[in-house]
Amino acid sequence: MLTARLMFLAVPMMASLGYLGASPARWSSHDTANAGFSDWSVQAADASRLKRDEHGLRLPVEVQIVPKQVRVTSAGEALDLDLDLLNTTGGQLATIVSYEVFDDLGNTIVSKVIGPKADVPGTHQAKNQSPGIPEALANGYYFAKATVAWKGPDGQGTASDSFYFRVKQRRIQTVSADDWSVESRVNQGVAQ
Repeated sequence: MLTARLMFLAVPMMASLGYLGASPARWSSHDTANAGFSDWSVQAADASRLKRDEHGLRLPVEVQIVPKQVRVTSAGEALDLDLDLLNTTGGQLATIVSYEVFDDLGNTIVSKVIGPKADVPGTHQAKNQSPGIPEALANGYYFAKATVAWKGPDGQGTASDSFYFRVKQRRIQTVSADDWSVESRVNQGVAQ
């Protein structure tokens, strides 16, 4: 049941692919201005990131949540995060990203925010500042999740990444997915 609570449904993101072909008027500035995202910055991908793995495989699209800057406020620390999107295909992709933050019991901390559309040429990467981690979180374990829906000449799909962290005495501390799973309440009541 907990898995169902934490699981992202691909259907809403895939439905958002309908927006990918929308006219620019549909994506006016008021649609994303208050979402907490910056505009996408697109550049040629670093060649080292385009290598295939030991099995000769490579994902067509990769997304990574990257910690950027800690901001200290009177209510505690906040963390700015960048989203790093990599298009390893040879063709141009239309992409759209969603971002959410949950606690370790699946409660929503930052409701799903849909970011601006980005057209990313083949073998290019794009960066965008996400809404980040808010200050004033209670002590506990949390995770942020970014999901990118993409559509290109050879298909469509989704890619996602999660960023695991804990808050202790108003300070944000990064934790590995393994440590998060062991230390948090996510497995509370689950027979081992």
